[in-house]
Amino acid sequence: MKSFKFLPLILLCALLLSLFALPVAAVEEFGGVDLIPASSTALILDRRSGEILYGKGLDNRVYPADAVQLMTALLAVEAVETGKCSYQDMVTVGEAMDTGLDEDSIRCGLQSGEQLTLEALLQCALIASGGDAANMIAAYVGGSVPEFVEKMNARAAALGCTDTAFVNAHGAYSDGQYTTARDFSRIALECMRHEKLRRICGTAIAELQETNLTPARTLKNTNALLCDESPYGSQYLYESADGLKAGFNPRAGYSLVATADRSGMELLCIVFGGEQKETDCTCFTDTITLFDWVFNNYSYQEILKSTENIASVDIALGMDATYVNIRPATSIIVLLPNSFDPESFEKDIRVYALENHETVTAPVTAGEVLGEVTVSREGRSYGTVKLVASSTVQLSRIQYIRRQVRETTEKRSFRLTVIILAMLFVLYLVWVLIYRIKRIRHLRAVRAAERERLLQAEAVMKHAEAPHSPGIRFFNSHGVTQPPPGKAEAPAPEAKSSLPEKRPARSAIDIPIDESVQETAPLPQAQDNVVQLFPGRKAPEEKEAPAPDKAPARPSIDIPIDAPLDPPGDLLEQAVLVAALEPEKAAREETPEEKAERDYFAEFFRPKK
Repeated sequence: MKSFKFLPLILLCALLLSLFALPVAAVEEFGGVDLIPASSTALILDRRSGEILYGKGLDNRVYPADAVQLMTALLAVEAVETGKCSYQDMVTVGEAMDTGLDEDSIRCGLQSGEQLTLEALLQCALIASGGDAANMIAAYVGGSVPEFVEKMNARAAALGCTDTAFVNAHGAYSDGQYTTARDFSRIALECMRHEKLRRICGTAIAELQETNLTPARTLKNTNALLCDESPYGSQYLYESADGLKAGFNPRAGYSLVATADRSGMELLCIVFGGEQKETDCTCFTDTITLFDWVFNNYSYQEILKSTENIASVDIALGMDATYVNIRPATSIIVLLPNSFDPESFEKDIRVYALENHETVTAPVTAGEVLGEVTVSREGRSYGTVKLVASSTVQLSRIQYIRRQVRETTEKRSFRLTVIILAMLFVLYLVWVLIYRIKRIRHLRAVRAAERERLLQAEAVMKHAEAPHSPGIRFFNSHGVTQPPPGKAEAPAPEAKSSLPEKRPARSAIDIPIDESVQETAPLPQAQDNVVQLFPGRKAPEEKEAPAPDKAPARPSIDIPIDAPLDPPGDLLEQAVLVAALEPEKAAREETPEEKAERDYFAEFFRPKK
């Protein structure tokens, strides 16, 4: 008998130890420990990240009961936000209010013909779980209840619910209406993104104004975590709870979708298939247990800091630096068990340029995105953020120019261009060389011909400079001479001239030897004594000499004043030099004027250097 004396005490100690050990076991074996034996399906997650912290029967099909009205309210709020209706629209209660309701369904006592605002109907459905109000919302927003139900299913699919189907808008039991804890968590999180839904769902008691048919009424929230006057009593009041909805159906049991916030830790808990026991309602007690377990064993931890340089990257063409530090653009803060060490997480760093087999080149500005980092632990990813440069690195102009030159010279197109230009340059040099050779040959031939003509002219000049030599008379193409007396001048044969008809002007050198001296007698020489120095030229015809008044004098140079001016070298090509030989008795001393004239023409016909 003594052996059983301490048995109750031992069992009590074992029970207490198991209660304290369950949270740790649940953390280590996700979903592997039956933390809540009373509920068939349960889930708790972090509202910030959507990460599920504990789950039981997450993908089991369950009946959602009155929680369906959250989807009904979500579609109504989205219709208002898109401008299709307004919260102050007056809705007249009609026959649609009783669609699909049974004797066990909760009603708010709406009457046919009663007029309420759309916002008042939302309060009746979300706070007091009124099925009649949910039907009127569906009929007003969707046009009819069946059409609205189709929109409910479409919206659920858009949120990612893969195992959810709705048949009515209020949650009364109906075949074919089901969901899972995982799917409904998506619907609940979407509801929490709308301020209007959060405010109504977080209201414990609301007062409705009187309508055309009913006086003012008071609505009490069926969520016992929020309202101590709920139908379930005040023992479940939870200080950190802040919203969403409770439900009940005799065939589905109790359901609760609840949120709680403590010290910035925001949680969402879903329990389906709760039971009403003698002392408690398990959907509320299980939810409180889950909330306390997370609040006591979890905390937000910064596993990646935005102020921490986690790596450095080599940089090319930098003016003052050869590398740049990189840091996360934002911090990663996740809800973790308190036993986790933030340093135990792995960081997978990616630099975009290095992955593409490139080099990070200056300039780089502070905050410029260079890569990304993923934080993980034991194969599970906790987030990915961008990596940015911690400082600015200026570009080195000299290094940049050197690199550009090197890259340009290494291009195949550049090399081909250089080769083509070199070949063209060689061809040009060959052409220039051939041209120079031909030009030199041509110039030599021209100079030889000119030298031959100058030698002939020089021979004539030497003959004229000899003592007692006869005078020399020069005639241009318009000049004339007087033939000897008694002998007529034979016309000179015409010769084709290769020169243009227009003669260059020679007015600049039309200087007579002695204008005061005139011929007084015809030249005694015969026509045979006239020598034409340039064959092929037409000899000018001589005009009849005037009557001699004075003694014969030396002839003068006759060049028309109006003739165009030519270069000096053209005189030999255009003028006709005629030498009139005088008899020996006519030989005399050379006058100063004649000497000046002879020096002038000697200088004129001097070969050019």
